[in-house]
Amino acid sequence: MKMDALNHNDVKADKLSCEVMAEQTGESVAQIFRFIRLTELVEKLLDKVDSASGGLAALTKQIRDAETG
Repeated sequence: MKMDALNHNDVKADKLSCEVMAEQTGESVAQIFRFIRLTELVEKLLDKVDSASGGLAALTKQIRDAETG
């Protein structure tokens, strides 16, 4: 969310949004990209939960079956 806000604010052109965010948070640029990637993975997981018949319980069973199978 903060990344979206930075992309739309008057951020200096000589710095990327991720660099500004890294400075503000004390994290590395690489860590910022990891956080962004994590949100994408969470979205995919949420889609699987939404699409699984039976909801989270069915998805949990599928994961456990895949691990043991």
